[in-house]
Amino acid sequence: MLKTKVLQPGSVTLDTVVLGLLLVALNLLIARDDPGWFGLNPTPYVLLPLLLGARYGFNAGFFAGIATAAGIVLAQTAFTQSSLQQVTSQSLYLAASLVLCGSLTGELFAWLHRDLHQSDAKLVQLQESAARLDHEVRFLRNLKDDYDRMLAASGGEFSTLETDLRRLQTTAAADLPETMLHLLKRLVRLTDAAVYAIEPDGAPLKRLALLGDDTHLPAQLSADKSPIVTKALAQNAMVLLPALLKEQSAIPNEPALIAAPLKNADGKPSCLLLVSGIPFVSFTPRLADIVLLICAWTGELLDLAAGAEGRYRVVRGLKNIRLYTAEHFAYLVKLTFDGYNRHRLSSTVVVLSLPAGDTATKERFETVILANVRESDFAAETAGTGLELSLLMPLVGERGVQLFTERCRKAFAAAGPWPGELVIRSLKFEDYPSAEALAAAMHAPRP
Repeated sequence: MLKTKVLQPGSVTLDTVVLGLLLVALNLLIARDDPGWFGLNPTPYVLLPLLLGARYGFNAGFFAGIATAAGIVLAQTAFTQSSLQQVTSQSLYLAASLVLCGSLTGELFAWLHRDLHQSDAKLVQLQESAARLDHEVRFLRNLKDDYDRMLAASGGEFSTLETDLRRLQTTAAADLPETMLHLLKRLVRLTDAAVYAIEPDGAPLKRLALLGDDTHLPAQLSADKSPIVTKALAQNAMVLLPALLKEQSAIPNEPALIAAPLKNADGKPSCLLLVSGIPFVSFTPRLADIVLLICAWTGELLDLAAGAEGRYRVVRGLKNIRLYTAEHFAYLVKLTFDGYNRHRLSSTVVVLSLPAGDTATKERFETVILANVRESDFAAETAGTGLELSLLMPLVGERGVQLFTERCRKAFAAAGPWPGELVIRSLKFEDYPSAEALAAAMHAPRP
């Protein structure tokens, strides 16, 4: 970058003194008897205002002319022993010429260097602008890095949710409450929470699992001693302390922050999640959605573990695979669709069908297809024109569905012959506005 010399006032003074002393020294060496060099026309002393004006501008040339004229008049007065008035009157032309030369050269300097001055001023402005832009670029870069980190972390709590739900489904019934608490601890950073079993006839709630400190989460809890528990059980819905405080101005001795019932497919609560400790930064609107999602699935799994009579049957030869009724399968689809609406968690329903078949073919068809189903998926026999199985694959994207259908086609081909071709339809949640629309698409006639 071009560096421009900035002229300081001290430079003018120094140059004036040095140039003046040089001229005086030459005057003494060459024409000692002619102070001011009047014998030469023009006098060499005119160089002083000319050079300073040309170098530094109008002001320097003007004052250098005055100083030079004054110096010559004083030197002539001292050398000729004449009066100051007499010497001044004789040197008016010289003095005026010196001042005029310095001023004119100063103006000429300004005219010739106006583009340079403008360029210098523009350069300073550009340097200031560049400094501001550098600062803004650094700020934007830091902001982008922060945004990238936030974007990378956004939804991170759901990155392993499929694995977590599968772990819930494979957990023994007695360990489900504790597993749910540890899952919520990771997802929403719960510090103190407990799961209580709801006893009949208003009996005290019995604690099934505990996370953290039990100071405010006793082994047995009377619902009437906790306003938030009373309201959650009365409304059969999750209650947050801030919402309760809007209805009641004062709630003495209420340590709980969240109370959420765990309901079965019939909407009846079997357990209650009670939270008394959670970091302030985690207490956000999204927390409620996550707690609702986990409580809904845990309530369903507790209901299934308790027997859920009439809602499913175990597939012959596959003791860990259940075939749900169409009604309960519709509830599972709705439950999964609620999770999609709240968190945009992709899920898929796969419909596999044969045009016709007898009882033996039906059993073989179920065994072949469901042998490729994971324990975390939900299968049901749905009403179709022939043999039809529907499979709900929660939190499974397009790639997972593709792998499953490929396995089914290979197994189907290997177990032939069959009375028709296998037809597979994949229904992605994002393609439908509601669970009802998805259900209608499941029961639509095959193309």
